[in-house]
Amino acid sequence: CENLKMLDLSSFDTSNVINMNNMFSGCENLESISFDNFDTSAVTNMSFMFSTCPSLKTLDLSSLNTVNVRTMEGMFYKCKALKNLDLHNFNTSRVTNMEWMFGFCTSLQDLDVSNFDTRNLSKMCNMFDRCEELKDFDLSSFDTHRVQDMGGVFWECTNLERIQFDKEKFNTSNVKYFECMFYG
Repeated sequence: CENLKMLDLSSFDTSNVINMNNMFSGCENLESISFDNFDTSAVTNMSFMFSTCPSLKTLDLSSLNTVNVRTMEGMFYKCKALKNLDLHNFNTSRVTNMEWMFGFCTSLQDLDVSNFDTRNLSKMCNMFDRCEELKDFDLSSFDTHRVQDMGGVFWECTNLERIQFDKEKFNTSNVKYFECMFYG
């Protein structure tokens, strides 16, 4: 799909789909996707769903139902043109893996993960790796008591000025890997 620029998926019946792994991965010229009537209520795997879509400028994901998703690993990996991403409506209560979720989103300036429920999260290494334009992270909703790997979480976040944590929720007692957590 190298030359594909726009996608309208409003007529797709996705009610039985459980795996959307790499669905749009590598669509290098894709700039926009319409998700009207896109049923994702049965989906458990959204890993690398939009990965390596460097021309994707906007994404309205407000209609996606993520209640059953278990992995969001690399979901937006290398979406280098994305500037804003509002995920406040994502239900992440069952997600266990968010490794590289926003890795190499180098233009991302505004990211809303304020409602993320991470009580089952165990892997978050390199989650925000090279989010170079982000200045402020609100991670106050993050419950990290099950997380074992936080290596490189904020790697090369060169403009980062502030991170908000909740002292009670951001529990690192089970973390085994902190390597390069704030590198660069």
